[in-house]
Amino acid sequence: MRMLPLPADQPPPCALIRTEASHTTPSLLAEPGCHKIISDTSLLSSDSCAILARSTAQVGCLASPIQLNLNGCTLGSVGNAPIFLISNARVEIKLTNCRADASEKHLISAQESIWGKPGFNAGSARITVVNSTLKGNIYVGKNCKIELTLSSGSCWHGHFTGPGKATLDKHPHAIWIQNPHNPPPHPTQRYAILEKKSP
Repeated sequence: MRMLPLPADQPPPCALIRTEASHTTPSLLAEPGCHKIISDTSLLSSDSCAILARSTAQVGCLASPIQLNLNGCTLGSVGNAPIFLISNARVEIKLTNCRADASEKHLISAQESIWGKPGFNAGSARITVVNSTLKGNIYVGKNCKIELTLSSGSCWHGHFTGPGKATLDKHPHAIWIQNPHNPPPHPTQRYAILEKKSP
């Protein structure tokens, strides 16, 4: 794994890095104020998520956002846990030249947390996908929100599930494939599909 240096005005890296999640420990733990750049790395979830973005604060949604930039990474799942788990935190994720395959499991899960104050401990994320391929559903839990942007050259194979709010902003040259073998979206799922008009 190649860790790139951060500019002097950025907070220091703050995560525990492993190449594979154990039964109880994620490969990468990120907390508020963390700005992590990860390049050319393989991360695998098993019975624990590969990347856990969370806050233990009472009101995590008011804490500083977590920023994760992944470049040239391969992400996978061999267990029941999602690759990304977002809870009691605001997260900004950018995937560039990455491949993430959770097959028919959840690629990303945003959910209310065991940490923090009930009603204020949901997870929210803005995810930008650049020239990358994603496979797997995205779960958006109660009071949670996901904003997914598929830029040109990107592909997402899956759909949103759960009762939360989701938005897909798709470039005309990006591909979204809903797997007919996967269960249908949650009946209360609220999501909007936006088509970018720029070339």
